[in-house]
Amino acid sequence: MSSSTPLNEVARHLLDTTEVDLLLITRSEAGISLFDQEGSRRDFPVRSKEVKDVTGAGDTVLSLICLSLANGLDIHQAAQIANIGAGISIERLGCVQVTLPELAQRLLEFDSDTKIFDESHIHALRQVFKGKRYSLLVLQKGQGITMPLFQAIRELTSLGKYPLMIYISDPHPPEELVHLLSSLHAVDTIVLQSENLKNLCREIHPYATYILEEDQIAKVDPTKDLLKALLEQKILSV
Repeated sequence: MSSSTPLNEVARHLLDTTEVDLLLITRSEAGISLFDQEGSRRDFPVRSKEVKDVTGAGDTVLSLICLSLANGLDIHQAAQIANIGAGISIERLGCVQVTLPELAQRLLEFDSDTKIFDESHIHALRQVFKGKRYSLLVLQKGQGITMPLFQAIRELTSLGKYPLMIYISDPHPPEELVHLLSSLHAVDTIVLQSENLKNLCREIHPYATYILEEDQIAKVDPTKDLLKALLEQKILSV
């Protein structure tokens, strides 16, 4: 077949010749395309900030496809992740390694509405914040939408360039509070009550931890003072 043959015809020929159920074709800076025996086609365009060098992009796709399928994801999810990974690899010169923290961070960037996490997402957050500094603000049970809360968020974001994570210790926080916080540009991540706050801090290592107490920000030790304060407020039980 000539180089000018439409991709759909090439795919149909390969499907008929190999008799595979699915065919994935990498297309360099154009992304990847997935075909099946029924004749359907799904394209995954490159999601990259800047294309510098496509060397190794195909290897990255193959690696992430295998890893995703081995972890139980379907082929469409696998293709999406692989394409994002390839997008990271072509932003740098040469054949480079795409790390799990880079992939996790890029997934969050592409899904900017996702700021709210629970216990099941701690591993992903650990990857996103690996090697990075960020501030953690712990909100006690019963915290509402108040001016001191907004002032605290503003004060913390003005202290430096560190991302702000908010931990809501209320097991049933007001829905309006969660959605309002997630809509704020200054708030990078919201973590709903974890069964073990000490484990959370150990997993993601906050650079500085604060608690809003009597409408004032107080800096605390996440493994000592914070747990003591939460126990005194009857937020946690022994």
